[in-house]
Amino acid sequence: MRRLMIVTAILLGLLVIDETQARAMSRANFLNQISTGAQQNWQQYGILPSVTAAQAILESGWGTSQLSTSAHNLFGIKGVYADGGTVQMPTREVFNGRSMMIWSNFRAYPTLSDSVADHGRFIANNSRYRNVLGERNPWVAVQKLQQDGYATDPAYASELMQIIQNNQLMIWDNGTGLHQPFDNRPNGIHENTIVRLRPQIRRYVIQPGDSWWRIGQAAGLSMQTISQTSKTPIRWWIYPGQWLWMVQPRNYIVQPHDTWQRIERAWQLAPGSLATANGYSVHHRLKVGMKLELPFAA
Repeated sequence: MRRLMIVTAILLGLLVIDETQARAMSRANFLNQISTGAQQNWQQYGILPSVTAAQAILESGWGTSQLSTSAHNLFGIKGVYADGGTVQMPTREVFNGRSMMIWSNFRAYPTLSDSVADHGRFIANNSRYRNVLGERNPWVAVQKLQQDGYATDPAYASELMQIIQNNQLMIWDNGTGLHQPFDNRPNGIHENTIVRLRPQIRRYVIQPGDSWWRIGQAAGLSMQTISQTSKTPIRWWIYPGQWLWMVQPRNYIVQPHDTWQRIERAWQLAPGSLATANGYSVHHRLKVGMKLELPFAA
């Protein structure tokens, strides 16, 4: 019986590693698909390739969002494409510090390459983004995009820069256009390609059963601090799927009914990454009060 349990554990571990490796290879393939277009946007319009790639990753969830899979729209550009392609989908926007769900028309493209090319034209042809063109510093470029109103997300620039750092996309700005290949290690990315840079604030996606008090206890932050960072009054009702902004917590404190999957969904972490970062198996039972280190979101 003991031997059977050991074999089962080994097989489960191999399945987790295989899933992680498959996800890493999928991300490498995604970057390869947009690399040429990102370089062409630099040559034609002066938009940094690293910024184009980071926006595609953030806006489309590495090409897995419904908008990107059904309409090849990687950047959340609204309206109608030149060939008349459009699709209506729900989107979440932040107005006066409050997250709201609205329906909008988005451009639909024949291919991902068309989406990347149109993104370049969109930035170049909108005068509000003129200050981004020719900017050679990615951090300055993403800050300008946020200031110019590309997204209502108050942490947009920080999230883009973290993606650029985590995936070493600055290499693209040197004109190589080639992403460092993923190796076969369980983490999926070669250790030399990661630069850890914590943003000042981080997004938390509200889960069923959450409350201001529960979120504060888990993050080790006061409700007032979270409210001020999110610009969301505590008196406002919060609901699953809504997000809040908060100062990057040092640790996450396990709460009643928490699971690895619940915490990963809340902090937008890759499946299995939380347990791995803390030296546990995904089958390890969480105990209320445990302190967990939060790894970096993709």
